[in-house]
Amino acid sequence: MMKFIKNYACVFLKEISSLVIGDLHIGYEFELKNQGINVAYTEKIKEDIEFCRNKTKAKNIILLGDTKHSIGLPTNKKEIEKLKDFFDFLKEKFEKIYVVKGNHDGLIEKIIKDEKINIYSSRGFSLLKYGFFHGNSYPISNVLKSKIIFCSHAHSKYLLPKDKKIYELRIFSIFRLKKEFGKNKKLIIIPPFSPLLAGKEIEEVIKSSNIIKKLVDIENIEIYSLDGIKLE
Repeated sequence: MMKFIKNYACVFLKEISSLVIGDLHIGYEFELKNQGINVAYTEKIKEDIEFCRNKTKAKNIILLGDTKHSIGLPTNKKEIEKLKDFFDFLKEKFEKIYVVKGNHDGLIEKIIKDEKINIYSSRGFSLLKYGFFHGNSYPISNVLKSKIIFCSHAHSKYLLPKDKKIYELRIFSIFRLKKEFGKNKKLIIIPPFSPLLAGKEIEEVIKSSNIIKKLVDIENIEIYSLDGIKLE
């Protein structure tokens, strides 16, 4: 059973008792600080994860990539400490932690070393009928054999005109895979768990991603807001 957590960019998979989230960008607060903006960014991420965990009683968590913000090894020691503290938090809350490396996660395995944490390449891994990859690299064959596949990376958004203003909504995009990959298979693009990241409209995501175009029937798409409203 798959459950979307209302108002959160998070999916709960009951069969494997796992939360699925992506694009956390831990350490982003240091970039914001350089711009004169002080926010308790990582603390908010942790608070939201704890809410989703308490609501679902999830035992495990799957991170779909770009867990950290710096593309390579952070040069700021405080950012490294923030990342270690974040994973210490996860280890306290979850039995297993699965990490798919994103394009921002270079050398993350040099910072995070623990038998409780399973780290995979951006091409992903599979569990039961579910497959997981980041979205910047073509998924491995085991992922493509899965019934339901999840990725992040796209930072997809929807522009909603309302009261003469334009509101940007984070969205779940659900595609049907091309028939060559099997019948009734789906790809779900998860929006960034971070509420502060800029995004792309789904048309732009499709246009700019050869991987998405290779995998899905672009004419067969459903779009949902975080509060569960079907937008298309």
